[in-house]
Parts: sequence; structure tokens; C-alpha cells
Amino acid sequence: MIKINARSPFYLEADIGDIPPPTSPTKTIQVQCGDTYNTGIDVGNTIYEVSTSETGTMTIDVTGNDVPVKFIVEWDGVEQVNTGFIGFDQYDPELLLAGVQQSEINTGDPSNKTTTLTFNKTSVTPELVTVKAIAPLANDDYSLVFNCPQPQAVVIERNTEINIWFDSSGSMESTLTPLRSMVANNLKDCLVQYYDNDPNRYDTYVRTRNFSDERTFKIAATLPTIAGATNVINLIFQDEAKVVYHNSTFDAGSRKATYDGDITNLRTVLSSNPIEYITPIIFQVEFHESAFKDMMQAVENDYGQYSGSFGLKDFNQQVKFYYDLEDGKSYSTHPNYYRDYIIQAINDLGFSIVCP
Repeated sequence: MIKINARSPFYLEADIGDIPPPTSPTKTIQVQCGDTYNTGIDVGNTIYEVSTSETGTMTIDVTGNDVPVKFIVEWDGVEQVNTGFIGFDQYDPELLLAGVQQSEINTGDPSNKTTTLTFNKTSVTPELVTVKAIAPLANDDYSLVFNCPQPQAVVIERNTEINIWFDSSGSMESTLTPLRSMVANNLKDCLVQYYDNDPNRYDTYVRTRNFSDERTFKIAATLPTIAGATNVINLIFQDEAKVVYHNSTFDAGSRKATYDGDITNLRTVLSSNPIEYITPIIFQVEFHESAFKDMMQAVENDYGQYSGSFGLKDFNQQVKFYYDLEDGKSYSTHPNYYRDYIIQAINDLGFSIVCP
């Protein structure tokens, strides 16, 4: 028994054999893309959590003193990187005494603790990436810089297919003629530069197409159909989807089976291809009922049952929605009306079109 003086004349008695060794619980720290996290002189294990919907190469830059640390990067339930213990090899005996297996020790002379952890995030979801820092020795010190994949702009190049989809079910027929005039004239003036300034090539790859089944997200998932096309932009002009997706009034608390199938397929297409491969842009045209607009806003913003795997909020870098376009805006009096919506939508996705 030993005596621990607490506040004279009182004292506490403790049996050393009953006191467990001190432990350092694992900490979990949320960080953002672009953050730099400095531990200072630290000890113990830490999990860093960063979320990103972007796809592509993700890197975490590591610097620090010579004390070894092991870093593990996990995404989508799979270990993407495992460094083993990296640092200066003079600490190897301490690692072994701390219970580290020899096979886990990857130290060097000089220290190899300055490194970059790299992996390819191949799909939008899941968004969460975790970095585990295992640090059993005292006085470890390291800094992490979290570099998420950069948003990739929608691509328009000489082989890009652009479909201007028109809802031909009958309620917005007056919009078709101005769309066709736009494609043949002032939209061509803006985009022909990306098709080698060849009007015939533009006419091959940029087209007005009709659909009548009102299945917005089936059309949105249309893959390139022109021989040689390397990616596709689907621009959808639609005012309703009754009764295939919604009734006269929209209820965010229920869904229809056709919608479920179409949105599931679209999400699969978006997540299994490069971000620039297929780009859906939806233009809601005014209608006397608000149900279609209400539904599109629910899908865009994850409302009610149109959320998670039945919505598109997590694909907001690939899918865009625009609302309240006028039906049948005359090309002769307002030639830039529909064109300007299209150019703005493409530029909102990171491209930069300047029309003559």
C-alpha cells in the first residue's frame, strides 16, 4: 500500500496492483476537404472523417517528426491504403515493446514519415472517407492535409452528343418550334466552336429529340447513341409527368413503381461512369398544375420519400434543375430565351461558353 497526499492532514490509500495502466481512447475528428490538421505533440489513435461527393484521385499529405505512426485510409468498406508504421527505424524496439508486429513496421533511415496517401474514389457514394492514425508511442507529431478530388466540369468537345429532349405528350407543343429554331441558329453560333467550327459536325451531334412517355429520369439516363460520341448532355424540357410519376397534386409521402425503377437506373448510370460521361439537365416548363415542379424540387432537394437512394441531392454536381420556363416563347421575338437557359445551365456545371 502507498499513501497519496491529497490535502493535509488527509490522505488516500491505493493498491498499485488494482490500478489499470492508462489508456488513450480513440478520438474521432471531422475535417473538411482542404483542411490541414496538426496534432502537435500527441499520443494515441485518431480517426479523421471527411466527406466528399466528388470522384477521382484523393490524397492526404503526411508530414511529421520521426516517431512512427501507421495510417489507414478506408472508403466504401474497403481498406484503400495501409502504410504500416512509418517513421525513423531507431524507434523499432519501442514499437515491438508496444506490441506491434514486426510485419507492420515499415520505418526507414532516414525517416519515411513524410509521404502522400493516395487512392481513387471511383463513385459519388458513399461520401465518407476515414483516415485512421495508429500512434502507440509517446510524443508522436504529424500533420495531415486533406485533398479531395476536384469537381470536374461538364465536357463539350468535338465528340460530345447533346440531346434537346422535348416532351411531345401534347401539353407544350408550342415550345417545339422555338427549340428547333434555336438549335439550328443561335445555339449553333455558341457551340459550333467546340465541333471544329464544322456546321455539319455540329448538326450530327446536337439534335432536338422527342419523347412522349413523360418518364423524365428514363430520358435523363440516355447514353450516347451517335457513333463516335464520347459523352452526352441530356437537356430535358418538360411540363408534367402525369400519371406515370405523379397525380394532379404531388404527394412527397408516396412514390410510384415506374419512378422507382427510373431513378434507380439513373443513379446507377451516374455512379458507375465518369462524372462527365452523362449530364442530365431538367427544365421545368410552366403548366397549370404545380405537381411536376413540386416533384422535381422534391427529387432535387431530398424531400419526403424522394430522398437518399430515391433522390438526386447527392448528384448535384452532375444533375441540374431549372424552373418556370415559359411555354412557347417565340424565337422570332425572343431568340435567346431558351438558348440562354441552356448556356447558363452548362456554365453552372463548370464549363465556360461565351456566345458571339
